Amino acid sequence: MYTSDNFHPNLITFPEHIALIPDGGRRWAQKNRCTYFEAYLYSMQIILQLIDYTFNQGSKYFSIFFASVSNFKRSASEIHDFCTAEWTFLNDTFSSYALSHNIKIKIVGTDNDNLEPYKDNIKKLEQLTSNGTKTVYFCFNYNSLDEIDTALKQSNITGKSFVNYLQIPHPVDILIRTGNANVLSGFLLPQITSARIFFINKLFNDFSLEDYKKIINEYLNYELKYGE
Repeated sequence: MYTSDNFHPNLITFPEHIALIPDGGRRWAQKNRCTYFEAYLYSMQIILQLIDYTFNQGSKYFSIFFASVSNFKRSASEIHDFCTAEWTFLNDTFSSYALSHNIKIKIVGTDNDNLEPYKDNIKKLEQLTSNGTKTVYFCFNYNSLDEIDTALKQSNITGKSFVNYLQIPHPVDILIRTGNANVLSGFLLPQITSARIFFINKLFNDFSLEDYKKIINEYLNYELKYGE
């Protein structure tokens, strides 16, 4: 339960679903004269902190923009660095954490050649953590328009709302983007229709847990107007 003295429970409850665009890894690597791989590995440590805090407060879902379809248009060395860092984190660190904390891992993204080399690994991670009661969605090779297009095709077959067929079928309460980039980059477009969006000037690797708590506290103290 959230325990901040500034929390007013009559206004709004702790967010059920938080989404994150951790932007700025390459710029942080250049600023700190380290490799992209080292910068991305450091990003993973921060992500784990945020996830741990979020679920300890009672959230059910956490979504992370690991890589967009467009990210795979970068140089081969950059693609290698972010993919290696992310999958090292998932396999060596997060899978055991997820098991011990009752968390389900879901990898969502566009099913094309970029995703093909990871399909066996994805199946293994999702099966390993399938009994979790909380979920982290890792959006890898993700494009929201592809997600919508696929969901609409399923909807046309069944006659049900396309929302039922989204890869992430839960509305987002808070979306955070670091890196001083005030764009959504096609992330979770149907899911963020009622989300509060926070654009942060800091590069992600300079973003702290305290920064994160301040954002959530601002969200918790926001009084919903319901169209007033």
